[in-house]
Amino acid sequence: MKMLGAALLLVSSVACSGPKGEPGERGPRGNAGTSGQDGSNGIPGDDGAPGLAGQPGENGDPGDPGLPGANGVSCWDLNENGTPDANEDTNGDLAVNVADCVADALNAVNAGGVLAGNIAYSSVESGLAATNVQDAIDLVAASATSSANLVTVGATSTSISGVFCSFSSQPHDGALLDASRSGYPASKSICEDACGSPLAHMCDPTEISRSLQLAVLTAASFDSLAGGDPAARVDVWYDSFAYSSAASTGAVNHQCIAWTSADPTHVGSIVVRSNVFTGVPAVTQGMFSCDSQLYVACCE
Repeated sequence: MKMLGAALLLVSSVACSGPKGEPGERGPRGNAGTSGQDGSNGIPGDDGAPGLAGQPGENGDPGDPGLPGANGVSCWDLNENGTPDANEDTNGDLAVNVADCVADALNAVNAGGVLAGNIAYSSVESGLAATNVQDAIDLVAASATSSANLVTVGATSTSISGVFCSFSSQPHDGALLDASRSGYPASKSICEDACGSPLAHMCDPTEISRSLQLAVLTAASFDSLAGGDPAARVDVWYDSFAYSSAASTGAVNHQCIAWTSADPTHVGSIVVRSNVFTGVPAVTQGMFSCDSQLYVACCE
């Protein structure tokens, strides 16, 4: 009987559950958990586009003025001593001033020597150096072969209005050759070697005339080419840059086709030492066939 009552009590307690109650209130927040380990770095991103250029900064303040330069040398002051000297009164008016200035000396520059326009003295030619304008004038006066003017193209220079300096070291026909050059360029290198100067070149008519007037070139200058015989005829090439013809032979002188031809039907200009016209050795000029082996007259 007791067992039956217990069973009924169990069934009754199960079958009699009430409805679901309302959710209870939210409990308090729990404590934060411990931090996890750092993750590995990601792959670097691409560079961003360059930013715009900034605005130019303002100009800085002007610098302090430099010290005044030294006074220049007066154009009349040939020895540059700052004092009028008697020899600087070039016009003889008993006053030393700008009226006495030597125009050709105004371009003087000091570069281990003085180059003073038309009174320039080249240290290349002499191995000497001038320290002022007066030295340059003195050195020019002491040298008959100093160059008055220079022309330079690239690395090559030549004097103009020069005088005779030498004959070539060996004879040449009208097709002038020297190393890798021919024609007019070869004539210059041949004369550079003969005169030992980078300013030397084949003589032109005015230089031959000037050399004869100054007795730099004389009939005796040709003796070395004639075995010492002062009466022997000697012919040497020079450049007249002229076109002419010989009526007796019909030969045309065009400087052996600009000194590139050894053709015997062509002719070139020559300086001649001969006694045919005067009975005594004299220097004159003429033409000769381009196949002839002649020395070259060189000037600087």
